[in-house]
Amino acid sequence: MAVGVACGAERLFKICSKSRFFPAASVRNACFIALFAWIVWQGHEAARYEHPIYNGTWDRLMTFFREETPENSIVTSWWCPGHYITSLGKRRVTFDGATQNTPQIYWVANLFLEKSERNAASILRMLDLSGNDAVDFLTGKEKEGENAPDGPKMKLADSVNLLHRILPLGEKEALASLKGTLSDADASKLIGMTHGTHAPAPGYLFIYNDMVDQVMALEYTGKWDFNKVENFQNRLESMPAETRKKLLNRNSREHVILTWSLSDGPYAQDKEAFEDHKEGSDVYFTNGLVVDLDSMDARLFSRAFGTGKPRYLYYLKDDHLERKTVPDGDLNVSALLIRDDAANAEGGIDTTYRSVIADERLIESLIFRLYYLKGAGLKYFHPAAAAENASDRTKVYAYKVDWDQLEA
Repeated sequence: MAVGVACGAERLFKICSKSRFFPAASVRNACFIALFAWIVWQGHEAARYEHPIYNGTWDRLMTFFREETPENSIVTSWWCPGHYITSLGKRRVTFDGATQNTPQIYWVANLFLEKSERNAASILRMLDLSGNDAVDFLTGKEKEGENAPDGPKMKLADSVNLLHRILPLGEKEALASLKGTLSDADASKLIGMTHGTHAPAPGYLFIYNDMVDQVMALEYTGKWDFNKVENFQNRLESMPAETRKKLLNRNSREHVILTWSLSDGPYAQDKEAFEDHKEGSDVYFTNGLVVDLDSMDARLFSRAFGTGKPRYLYYLKDDHLERKTVPDGDLNVSALLIRDDAANAEGGIDTTYRSVIADERLIESLIFRLYYLKGAGLKYFHPAAAAENASDRTKVYAYKVDWDQLEA
């Protein structure tokens, strides 16, 4: 755009120089000064609220990875921090900002959206052991190499479904479930990629606030339906003339609707809100949520989600995520109640609350439990490092994976 503006301005200046509407050079120059002042102002307005992702708070976590984790560790995060982790944290990653087009992005998004902690840890085990080799093996991509061993040649959708089925199982159960689907040799080779013949390298998860604020990106890629995609591709190949051109135009509304239909659709979500005030047992939040702490009833007054009652109210009780059905809940969203205790100057404890309005599938997901609940009640993911800075609006957390607990 910068080159285009400069070249376009030069061309426009030449045209105006020959135009009878701009006979005086002073008028012409004044018009161009005004034009460039407007362009600079628009650029300023667009950038004034932007902030760089990487800052000193991030650097503390990169220092942690570099100095306090084993050299053979593998760190999994969303795609943006991959280059930071490899260059500054000096650790391997499952994928980075240069590999968004490889299928690892699907598995990484899946593990963060998983409601089952075991399923999430099982996906991560496969990624840390072999990356996307299991999918490549099942779809026959390995056969492209000259000395590559022969393997099955399954459709991509079938291979993904098969992996989802065997990943949470123990090694023996997974092998047994592959009987009749793969040969014994192929099954053993696959299990080596998904479960391993030895424990994976030390594994870590890294999450940050922008990742949660923009969780729609995880939803879009993690809930991708490969069966629908393959069916649509087959339709394109068999009836290309009958497929509307607008469906394939990335700038069209129809294309956006199409691509979301190939996924699970975006989940409802609002940003974290803070306690505004209390009235008796009622806590009022800035997002319009009101929670009665005695009865754990909830009401919502929201422009985005409407007025009524959320379906469920989630809160921590003895390190366990409780889900309470709200009586007469008529809104298609749920609420997460977060309690914060802090010591005060008198030696007592001050309690405040935060809340998040979202789809229950998000509230129960691993990413929400790691970010908002700091991993409370999880068995396989333990807090390893954290850094928060309110001035630069940054929260970053690292969690270590307990492979022994997963095997047990």
